[in-house]
Amino acid sequence: MLVGQPYLLPWIDTALLQSLNGYMALPDIAPYIVRSELGGQAGPPGAIALAAIALKGARI
Repeated sequence: MLVGQPYLLPWIDTALLQSLNGYMALPDIAPYIVRSELGGQAGPPGAIALAAIALKGARI
């Protein structure tokens, strides 16, 4: 996580595109690397939020 270091995001985004080197087509939605909306809570709470979203879509 890049909490407190948002200046790294453009650098990482550029590095991602360079590392892919045209290997695959990407949608035109740049930037690809963005700040987490959950900030410092993106670890365990993020996983729980994703599980809750998946559970809503599951038919039990």
